Amino acid sequence: MKYDEQWKDIEEYEGLYQVSNYGEVRSLDRQQTHIINGKERTMNLKGKVLSKINTADGYHYVALSKEGNLVPHRISRLVAQAFIPNPDNLPQVNHMDEDRKNNHVGNLEWCTAKYNNNYGNRKAKIINSLSVMLKVTFKDGSYEVYSSRAEASEKLGISKGSISRWANGHTKCRRGMKFEYLR
Repeated sequence: MKYDEQWKDIEEYEGLYQVSNYGEVRSLDRQQTHIINGKERTMNLKGKVLSKINTADGYHYVALSKEGNLVPHRISRLVAQAFIPNPDNLPQVNHMDEDRKNNHVGNLEWCTAKYNNNYGNRKAKIINSLSVMLKVTFKDGSYEVYSSRAEASEKLGISKGSISRWANGHTKCRRGMKFEYLR
């Protein structure tokens, strides 16, 4: 545990889960009752820090369970809801350093969709990913260079979105190919 780490209950999951100002999520110690072979059994469950789920969109999620329902939650949103006042009821959470995996409370802010979409280098990254050359290395070590993501998509029969995620390092290509932008 970090020396200044603080934990707060997650709204609608009070007594079950907590989130920290460092972007960690934990389950709490609790008892669960089950019926096994017709007999009621109570089990003591020890709380633990939950594993983060990495997704193609680059954000960290956790799956929280309540009354048999497992629901994914974006960790940045859980941190913001617990630690950052939102008097204007703004709908989105922005990562100020543009690292979607940095969920420390000091890196997050409530914002509008327009602000979030225009924040920092986002537009430049999109423009660069559309106009720069793309090198694709195949399993056998050979490679081809394409003038754009669109050309690579057309010639390889792969969506532009998948190519973008692979070239930006958000996910790994399971086809044995490596994608990289040539700047």
